Amino acid sequence: MEFDFSNRDLMEGHLVDLVSRIWDKDCTLWPGPTENTREHLGWLEAPDETKNNLDMLMGIVRSIDTAAIETVVLLGMGGSSLGAKAFLDVLPRDSRLRVLVIDTIEEDFIVEVLSSLDPCRSMFLVSSKSGKTLETMCLYRFFRGWASDYIEETELGSRFIAITDQGSPLDALAQRDSFAEILYGNPQIGGRYSGLSLQGVFPALLSGIDISHVLQSGIDMSRGSRSDSISENESLALAMFLVSNFVRGKDKLTLLTSGVVDGFSPWIEQLVAESLGKDGKGIVPVVGEPIYELSQYSTDRMFVYITCSDAENSKEDSDLIDSLGKMGAGVFKIEMPSLYDLGGEMFRWEFAMALVASVLSINPFDQPDVDKSKVIDIDDIVSLTKPDRVKYIDVNQPMNELFSFIKDGMYLAILAYVPLRDDIKYLLQDFRSSITTGFGIPTTLGFGPQYLHSTGQIHKGGANNGVYLQIVCDSKGSLCDTALEESFSTIWRAQANGDMDALRNIGREIVQVDLKNNLVEGLHMLIRQVEKTN
Repeated sequence: MEFDFSNRDLMEGHLVDLVSRIWDKDCTLWPGPTENTREHLGWLEAPDETKNNLDMLMGIVRSIDTAAIETVVLLGMGGSSLGAKAFLDVLPRDSRLRVLVIDTIEEDFIVEVLSSLDPCRSMFLVSSKSGKTLETMCLYRFFRGWASDYIEETELGSRFIAITDQGSPLDALAQRDSFAEILYGNPQIGGRYSGLSLQGVFPALLSGIDISHVLQSGIDMSRGSRSDSISENESLALAMFLVSNFVRGKDKLTLLTSGVVDGFSPWIEQLVAESLGKDGKGIVPVVGEPIYELSQYSTDRMFVYITCSDAENSKEDSDLIDSLGKMGAGVFKIEMPSLYDLGGEMFRWEFAMALVASVLSINPFDQPDVDKSKVIDIDDIVSLTKPDRVKYIDVNQPMNELFSFIKDGMYLAILAYVPLRDDIKYLLQDFRSSITTGFGIPTTLGFGPQYLHSTGQIHKGGANNGVYLQIVCDSKGSLCDTALEESFSTIWRAQANGDMDALRNIGREIVQVDLKNNLVEGLHMLIRQVEKTN
């Protein structure tokens, strides 16, 4: 349907009309085969469905809690971990069980987690909707091998729980290896829409989070999202904000969150990037940026500010938002009465994505470009890690090639295959600041391989308005996937090179910088090079 995007009343009327059609599961609202779309609308009932299953899930939690287990480790990527991480990072926990998340094959991080685990008192939650996610399967094989040094073979299966779709390769594997439990997700709920379903809720239950209140807030928001009044339908209000700013050329969504609410941002980032970043369109989520002077923010930005009434909020963020509002910048404020309203906010954003995608004629439920950079098998790994395979720029070389790509209206995506240490993260934030203050463009930061399951879709499927800097470094290579017979570090580097190839093949401007074994000094050098350029 064609309509005048510049007419706000017509735009609002169109969005209002879409609300009831979404609840009627009218699959003609989005492009693509309707039968495929219909299979991805289970998230509409997820809060109610999950709450109805809480007693069953709590029974499983109690069986674990009474066993000799002190730590549960979630192994999962993208939608299989980000919903759970949001709950674990934001909400208070009340359990003797410690729940950790491993969503990377970066070796230093895994070694650090290993050092904190008692192998005889640990359990592993293997979560993959498809049942074949490369990193998740690598992690499963590694930790099963690690545990086998301490636990009898006949008991190994009892230390693993699977969350997957029925009939998946992980389902077959879990049955073969005698997992303690196999929990089947709703096949009509996609990964990034699964926060209020089994994938997000079960790890939260294990940690003692009062998830019933979270789900109730999701139910309440879903009820409100049936209204055709923009003043009563919070999902509709958010969608109207996003669309009205997008059509004015503001395609960089800057998320500002305060304090503990920061843990919600990565979930939103994936939802927005994977739902809207395709067909040469999209809204770029900008998450975790440092705070800048007002003059540093480009005119292609819109801002969403999320706070919570019962949590500490940043006065610096609040002052910035007030100033941006006075300047006429697009600003949308969300204040949660309670942290447990996180469930409602998840549903609000999911429903808003469905609305926005329909207006922009995008299918929000697929991710056609995600697999382009995924390493599939040993042959891929070998070919992508040959010594002469990659031409990279040494950090000591001028970065003129990269800087020449940067123009107004663009953003710089930093794709970092580096250890997840705090000092490295701080330096990368300094680097982001140097780019924005020097060139006046937004930056995003993704760590490999996590971003492949989050923002990787918009990098390849969205508008060609990104410049990509991939940062790699040497790694020890001590941890090994016994099935692939390759170290995690080798697979990690293959993923970096595979993603670079995928971006180059579709005409994206990407530069790889290899910092080798001088990571800290190399990052300082990058910052100095930016400062010299300006």
